[in-house]
Amino acid sequence: MPEQFRLTDRSLGVAIAVVSLVTLVFALGMERLLDLPPCSLCVNQRWTYVAALLFGAAAAATGGTGVRVLLLGLAGAAFLIGAAIAAFHVGVEHGWWSAIGTCAGDIPELDITQLQERLQNLQEPRCDEVLWRLFGLFSLAEINAVASLGFGVATLTALSRMRR
Repeated sequence: MPEQFRLTDRSLGVAIAVVSLVTLVFALGMERLLDLPPCSLCVNQRWTYVAALLFGAAAAATGGTGVRVLLLGLAGAAFLIGAAIAAFHVGVEHGWWSAIGTCAGDIPELDITQLQERLQNLQEPRCDEVLWRLFGLFSLAEINAVASLGFGVATLTALSRMRR
């Protein structure tokens, strides 16, 4: 491969940071432009992109090769954790298993007045309700499961090839 196109651990860090940032901007854009409020699983999936962005940027900025490799590995792991969360979310959307925590609509013991007030002010969307589908087929959780898995595998594969 010509030297000008050779992927280095620094450039991989930059690529990870850029991909993560673009994905986060896309998610926030979908939320704002299409009025798609995120459920708690959606928010958790975003945190893995924040982690990958920070690990990628740190890998691009740091001086030691060993530290860069560790940070890039952590970025790949963050993507794979995001894929697992998204896959769980897909299962919740399809009714394959139940949601947990606030996604399940769990409400602590409240008196009737507190319950009525909470229900009237309920704003967080449920994780089992799909608010938007690409071409009417794919939910954002399904798209993110594939994207996060792809980013994770690509990151770890590139890192592995650079280490040879």
